[in-house]
This record gives sequence, structure tokens and C-alpha cells, in this order.
Amino acid sequence: KRTEAAYSQLLRLEVMLRRFIDQHMTAEFGDKWMKSQTPNNTYDGWVDKKRTAEQAGGPVMPLIAYADFTDYVPIITRRDNWRIFKPIFQREESVRESFQRLHPLRLATMHARFLTQDDELLILVEVRRLSRAIRCGTKH
Repeated sequence: KRTEAAYSQLLRLEVMLRRFIDQHMTAEFGDKWMKSQTPNNTYDGWVDKKRTAEQAGGPVMPLIAYADFTDYVPIITRRDNWRIFKPIFQREESVRESFQRLHPLRLATMHARFLTQDDELLILVEVRRLSRAIRCGTKH
């Protein structure tokens, strides 16, 4: 039950993050932001994953749907992108720390590994922190 709850929370967070990042980046840089505002090889990796999924019969999805959990921090904290996200997240270190705390728990959750009660609480706190910032940042 703990893993199921964590999965649900992390799934909602990731969907929210993708939408949030895409909306803010598109508003600032236009529809082609993924090519110019992501770290090296990120865009090409997303394109490859999308092509592979579609060739295997998967649904046509927006390119941002192929972002990995580890892609978000480098996009948000990239020097020329940070000015967009700073008013929302305040401190770059705070964003990095939240994702660093969530990353091993996300891996455990997605691979059906045991989560402790402490893990469950940490997921709850970090997802709430990030979700609250995102919700407030979406209102701007």
C-alpha cells in the first residue's frame, strides 16, 4: 500500500512538472524551447524515445512526455532558464535538494521495492513542497 500511494503521488508530481515546465518554457522561448534550452543530448534522447515508442505502437504523445525524472533539475536550474523559475522556487539549492531526496525513493517506487514509513513521509513532504511551488507558479 505504501508503494502504491508513493507511485500515485510521484506520478501526479511528474505529470504536473512536465506540464509546468513546458508551459513556462514555451511562454518564454516558444514551441522550439526543447531544442535550445535543454542540456546537450537531452532533446535528441527525447526524440529517440518518442520514435521508439511510436514505432512499437505506442500513442503519439508530446515530446515532454519522454523526459526522465533526472532531466527536470538541469532544465530548471540551467543558467538561462533559472530566471523563469527563480520566482517560483526561490533557491536553486532547494530545487536540487528536493529532487536529490526524491530520486532514490522514486527509483524504489518504480521498481516495486520496499518503502519504509520514513520514505513515505519524505515523499509526502517533498511532493507537497514542489507541488505547492508549481501551483503558485502556474497562477502567475
